Amino acid sequence: MKNVFEIVFSKSENLINIILLRKLLFIYVIINFIQLIPFIPELYSVEYSIIFQRELSAVTINSLVNLLAFEQLKNVYWWFFSLQVLFSVLGVFGYFTRISTMVVWFTTINLQNRIYSSNTGGDLLLNILLFFLIFISDGRKLKNVELEKIKNSIDYFFINLCKFQLIIVYFISALYKVTCNEWLDGTAIARILFVNEYSLPIISNAACNCSMLFKIITWFILAYQILFPFVLIKSNKVSYLLFIGVFVHAGIALFIGLFNFSLIMIISYVIFIPTKQLKEFSLAKFLIAKE
Repeated sequence: MKNVFEIVFSKSENLINIILLRKLLFIYVIINFIQLIPFIPELYSVEYSIIFQRELSAVTINSLVNLLAFEQLKNVYWWFFSLQVLFSVLGVFGYFTRISTMVVWFTTINLQNRIYSSNTGGDLLLNILLFFLIFISDGRKLKNVELEKIKNSIDYFFINLCKFQLIIVYFISALYKVTCNEWLDGTAIARILFVNEYSLPIISNAACNCSMLFKIITWFILAYQILFPFVLIKSNKVSYLLFIGVFVHAGIALFIGLFNFSLIMIISYVIFIPTKQLKEFSLAKFLIAKE
């Protein structure tokens, strides 16, 4: 029991992972904004939007994350983007860490709820992780010993929530897949690649001509998602597991075109990389040094 209290109330070693995760998510938000620039009028403007616009009039808790659904605020989306990018940049350089995280989460969830019908699972994961990160400190030690212990315990709780959230993503995804005949008989990936919007002609042809190969790929992805939560328990296997995950999501980005979803999933792996190994990456050293 004593060891449990020591772990909970001591500074978490995983804070380095969290610092890097937070900054990578900020960088992702900036990249996503740059991608959206040519399409912002079609997505957000009242006159040209191709997405159905919600309309709210009463103020409730739910409306706080749907501010762009109010008639008076529908055309101020550029202010949301400006604040989102500004505080993402500040966060990358280590300024106002929690405030930056809060503003980025608040603006991001409002912007995403405005175009809710185009959101992916990656967008939802981004919102959840940003929300959890609001409650995690930047690692600076407090002078008051008791407050330091409270801060460490809050960090410990929300760091583990971040980890648990990613496990839940894979668990729910695997649970859905094992109830789907297309995943069990190995035809799911091929069927996806037959949809023009999610494939290229050369890939669709390959799915037709190499059906057994794509069945193996389908079963491999299913097995990976089922085993993900269990293999994480063995820390010496984590690096191999994450490497496989990066390979899988890189394939999803390249062949199915879900680039943003795959990028957020790969970024979230930072939570599980052993801290000693994380410190060896040049990008990690650079970003952590800026804190």
